[in-house]
Amino acid sequence: MNNDFTLSFSTIRKTTQSNALLTGQLTNYYLYQSSSSIDTFTYPQSY
Repeated sequence: MNNDFTLSFSTIRKTTQSNALLTGQLTNYYLYQSSSSIDTFTYPQSY
């Protein structure tokens, strides 16, 4: 039973990591800085 739990937990962890990598690939960030400001703004651009 302990091995079943460990295998199940490992599968969930790998799936979660894969989903995070896919989400990271599908999101780019647009950087914008106004000429009158020192602040830089980021806008996520998903596709």
